[in-house]
Amino acid sequence: VNKLRASDKVFAEELVLFLMEKTEAFKDTIAFGNDLDVQLFDDFPVICNDKKYVVLKKAIKDLSKDVDRIRKGEDESTNFVKNMRTAIEVMFRIVIQANPDIAKLKTSYHGENDFYYKYKCEIRQLVETNRLNDDIKQRYIQKGIYTNMINPYQGNTKDNAALILLYANKNSSSHVMKFVKDYDHIFVEILDLINLGNDASHGGKKYTEMHFSKEEAEQYYSQYENIVR
Repeated sequence: VNKLRASDKVFAEELVLFLMEKTEAFKDTIAFGNDLDVQLFDDFPVICNDKKYVVLKKAIKDLSKDVDRIRKGEDESTNFVKNMRTAIEVMFRIVIQANPDIAKLKTSYHGENDFYYKYKCEIRQLVETNRLNDDIKQRYIQKGIYTNMINPYQGNTKDNAALILLYANKNSSSHVMKFVKDYDHIFVEILDLINLGNDASHGGKKYTEMHFSKEEAEQYYSQYENIVR
């Protein structure tokens, strides 16, 4: 085949076309390039094949590499924390991209009047009505998160998480509400992961103490797989 590709231009073009057609035909059933044997890619080949999910694919690969190294006895705790933070951030972004109405909420909380009080009341209402993790209420009513959340040019993890919570509160029968109910602990853990990730990135106080055992790493990764599913 390689000899023909080099000597026969028509054959080479037909081969490229054939590969393109088959890649498109099987992109939902075969995880092309799954060289790390990541189960999520086999279960959802589109993540591995569709350019729309290229950032998610990289986040999953980086995280799974860290877990594999920890399984082998290497200490990848620092990278694991940073990559777990990134992986969850990417997931929140995808939730918002899949639900454009979430991003539109930004404009509902700023203007001539200060809607911070409205924001706080709705976060409290969400937590108390649905019996969610009470730490969500304590952490997300912070003025700093609200200020960043209403900024049309801002879009970090905490802001996106706040938007998802607000949308769930307004749409109690939506898939987003089910996501919040099933994984309410993630909305607390992501704030801790952000702090740990920043600490690891800058060599802070927790940097030298940070350690994840094989069991802990596998537990966190398993939870992340569930979120993706």
